[in-house]
Amino acid sequence: MRSVNLQLTRITDRFSITPLPPQVDSRCTGDESCRNRATHRLLSWSPTSPSGVRLLCDAHAIEWAADHGLQITTARQNDPAA
Repeated sequence: MRSVNLQLTRITDRFSITPLPPQVDSRCTGDESCRNRATHRLLSWSPTSPSGVRLLCDAHAIEWAADHGLQITTARQNDPAA
């Protein structure tokens, strides 16, 4: 199921990660064994790594962001503030 909370958008000189439109029905390519629906599109064009497109589920989008120094927080709309 698509997350209604995670809408990660970040564009730099090395990559772009943006939410997929809801009508896109593709599997996550973050891991061979992942069977989740993709929610984000990752475009990378860094000169130090291969360019390409990956489709990521929420969990893999958060994992990828953390691996690249981006701090991601998630919360539900009705969660009380911590």
